[in-house]
Amino acid sequence: MNICISKKVLGTNLHLLAKQSGEIVWTSILPGDSFPVGFSDHDPLRTVSELMGKELVLTPGKEYVEALKVTGVQENIPWHQAVPVNVFKRFIQRIVDDSRSISSSDQYRYYQNYLIKAQRASQKLWPVKIDDSAYQKLMADPLTPNKNVIQSFSPTNGFSRKTVYGFTSTNTGRLTVRKGPQILTLKKEHRSILTSRFNKGRIIQLDYTSLEPRLALSMIGHNPPKDIYEEVAKNILDNRVGRETAKLLTIALLYGMGQKRVKDILSGTMLDPATTMSNLDNFFGARVIREELSKQASAGFIQNYYGRNIRVRNDSEHVLYNNLIQSSAVDVALQGFSRIIQMIEDHGKKMKPIFILHDALLIDCPPDEVKFLDTLCEAGSKADNLDAHFYERTSKLTIDMNIEKMQRDYEMFKTLCEKLGDRTESAIKLLTHIEERLVTCPSSERTEYFNSFPGGLLDHALKILDLSYKLVKAHDAKLPKESIILCSLFCLIGKIGDEEQDLYLPQDNEWRQKNLGENYKFNPELRHMRATHRSLYLLQRFGVDLTQEEWLAILLADGLTDDTRLYSMREPTLALVISSANKLVMASGRES
Repeated sequence: MNICISKKVLGTNLHLLAKQSGEIVWTSILPGDSFPVGFSDHDPLRTVSELMGKELVLTPGKEYVEALKVTGVQENIPWHQAVPVNVFKRFIQRIVDDSRSISSSDQYRYYQNYLIKAQRASQKLWPVKIDDSAYQKLMADPLTPNKNVIQSFSPTNGFSRKTVYGFTSTNTGRLTVRKGPQILTLKKEHRSILTSRFNKGRIIQLDYTSLEPRLALSMIGHNPPKDIYEEVAKNILDNRVGRETAKLLTIALLYGMGQKRVKDILSGTMLDPATTMSNLDNFFGARVIREELSKQASAGFIQNYYGRNIRVRNDSEHVLYNNLIQSSAVDVALQGFSRIIQMIEDHGKKMKPIFILHDALLIDCPPDEVKFLDTLCEAGSKADNLDAHFYERTSKLTIDMNIEKMQRDYEMFKTLCEKLGDRTESAIKLLTHIEERLVTCPSSERTEYFNSFPGGLLDHALKILDLSYKLVKAHDAKLPKESIILCSLFCLIGKIGDEEQDLYLPQDNEWRQKNLGENYKFNPELRHMRATHRSLYLLQRFGVDLTQEEWLAILLADGLTDDTRLYSMREPTLALVISSANKLVMASGRES
C-alpha cells in the first residue's frame, strides 16, 4: 500500500508519497489509492490507532518538540531543517511502518466497513440557525447555568459553526464533540436558541425506538416485534405487569442493575425477582453471550457486533454485556443516519441534517418536505448483517418552541383575556402574577404525553380555544363567547402550580430523561391536587367569578374521573365542548 504523509506533518512544501515498491517521491496532491496521514482529524492512522489503544506520535520525538518550544514555532515545523537528516528519515520510516501495520489490522477493516461512512456523513451536517434574541437573553441572565456550552453556539451571520464529532474518544463509541457547538451537553431547556432556517420550518428529531433491546434480540437471530416491551409483558411476564414495568425490567437486564433495583421494580407484584430475571435472560440469550464475553475479556478487550474494539475496564459479565450492546447500538444508529443523510443528498431535498445526538438525528425541515421524513425513517430502519427492523420515530423538539413563539403565545393569551368583560381585571391580575412562569410552563412531564416542552401549556390552551370555536360553529351551539374564552384558556392553568411554586420541575435524573422520556418531574413540595381543581382554586384566589356552567366546564375539562362520574350524561354543553376540544388537541399532538 502507498502511504502519503501530509506536508503539515513534515513541515515541507509538498506531501511525501512512500510507494509500496519502496520509492519515495514528493507530490502536491493526495493520490486516491494511498493511505493518508495527517490530512484531517479523521485520518485512518489517527482513528485506527485510537481504536487499537495505541499512542500516535507524529513528531520525530518529544525531546525535539521541547527543544523547539523556545522558538515559539508550534505548527508546521520544518522537521527536515530542524533535526538531523538521519532523525528525519527514521521519523518518516516510523510513520510508514505504523501505517502499514495498521492497514492490515482488524480495526482498519472495521474502520473501512463502518466507521469511515459515519465520519463522512457527519461532515455533511449543516450549521444551525440561532435565535439571536433567545441566545442573548440566556447569555445576559446571571442565573443561566452552563454558559460555556451555550456560548459554543455563538452565531456568525445568524448561524452556528458546524459540530465536529469525535468517534473514538469513548470506549463504546458514543460520540463526543471535538469542536464547535456542544450539542451533546446542551440542556433541553436551552434548545430554544435553535430555530429553523426555513419559513414555517421546524427542527425534527428522528430517533430509534427501543434500539438496544431490539438489537439484543436481533443479535441472537430473533426479529423483534414493533413494541418489544409489550411483547415482554405479554409473553415473558404473563401479563402480570404492565408495559412500563416490563420496560424497566428489560433496562435492568441490559444495564446490569442489582437485585435490589429489580426487587423495587417488582414490589407489589407476585413475581419472584430471580425467576423473572432468569426468564428475561433466556428471552434475550444474555447469559450465553455474557459467558462468551467473559472468555474474550482475558485478552484485554472484547469486540462489538461489527468488530470494534472495546477495552476491558471492568470484567464483570454484566458490564461486558452492556458495553457490547451499547457499542453495537452506536454502530447501528450511525449506519442508519449515514443512509438518511445520503438519501437527503441523493434526492436533492432542501432539508438540512444538523446534529447527531447519540441515537437521534436532528433535521431542519421545511414545511413542504415533512412527508419525506417517513421515507427517511424507512431508510434508517436496516442495519448490516441483521434481519431486524429498527423502527424510527419522528418528533418535534422542544427547540421547535422558541422564545419568540412563547412570547407571541403569551401576548395572544393576554389579548384574549382582555375580552372577558367585567372579569378582565381579575384575569389580568392572575396572569400578571404568573407571567414569567407561564411563558415557559410545559403541559406534561413526559415526551409520550402532550406538549412536554417550555411554552407547552400556552400552546395547549390556545389550541383548546381554537378547536372549541370550531366545535361550537360545527354544532351551532349557543354559548357565550366570553365563557368559551375563559374556560379554554384557564381550564388547565392549574398546571402552573400554586401562587408561588411550579408544578413541573426540570428532571435532573439523566437515566429517567433518556429511558423514560421524562423532561420534568412533579414538585414534591406542592399540595396534591388535580390540575383542574387547582385551576378553580387559582381563579377564585384572584377573584375571577364563574358561572355554574363555567365552573363545571373547568372541573370536567380533563374528562370524567372517579370523583366526577356523577356528572355523566348531565354535563352542560359548555363542559362537553371544552372537554372534547382538550381531548382532540392532545390526541392530535400525540399522533403528529
